[in-house]
Amino acid sequence: MSIFKSNENEAKRAIKNAKRNVRDGQRQEFDDRREASRSNRDGQRRGVDDRREASRSSRDGQRREFDDRREASRSNRDGQRREFDDRREASRSNRDGQRREFDDRREASRNNRDGQRRGIDDRREAPRSNMDARRREIENRQDAKRREIEDRMDAKRREIEDRMDAKRRELGIGDQQEARRDGKDGRRREFEEQAETAFHICPSCHSENPQHASFCLNCGGGFDIDLNQQSAPQQEQQPQALEMSNCPACKASLIGVTGNICPYCRSAVR
Repeated sequence: MSIFKSNENEAKRAIKNAKRNVRDGQRQEFDDRREASRSNRDGQRRGVDDRREASRSSRDGQRREFDDRREASRSNRDGQRREFDDRREASRSNRDGQRREFDDRREASRNNRDGQRRGIDDRREAPRSNMDARRREIENRQDAKRREIEDRMDAKRREIEDRMDAKRRELGIGDQQEARRDGKDGRRREFEEQAETAFHICPSCHSENPQHASFCLNCGGGFDIDLNQQSAPQQEQQPQALEMSNCPACKASLIGVTGNICPYCRSAVR
């Protein structure tokens, strides 16, 4: 029995070892396949990385080439721009030179015209100045002649007045004229006082109104005034015109002159 059991245990141990070996082999195989898969993935990753690095290098090369071309194009454009600026500056300088030359010619022409105009004005002003001098000389002569005539007339008038005063004093006419003048002044003041104090009484509202009013200034009522009575004082004060036509003293015209005194020589006229 003991032998049989020992054999059975050995068999079980052998089976267990065999199973362990199988499992170990399977694990080793699985590990190998996993390692192979990992190696494969690493290889694929390295291939992807290599292709990515190659693509990146290609893109970098293309970018550098594009940058070089862009830099070359930029340099070309800068050169063209500088050339265009130089040509534009040369054209501007040329235009400025032409403009300055044109301005100089125009200024010279203007100065020439101004000189010609000043010459014409001077030639025109010379006869005008001569004419003005002659006109002033003639005016001075006329003024002197006029003053001389006025002085003669004043002297003649004073002489006539002196003669008339002497004649008036000799005949005693001056006192009569003074008395007549005082009487006229007294009558004039009396008439003005009467005109200031006279007024109308309105029959409707019994208010005072000026003498020359034709209706009441308060109620608007009319006045029954005789026009003949109003015009009578005016007719009394109107002096009569002189009948003679010339003054006997100075022989001046007295047509239309009222009063008894000549307005030119102040002598009495009868």
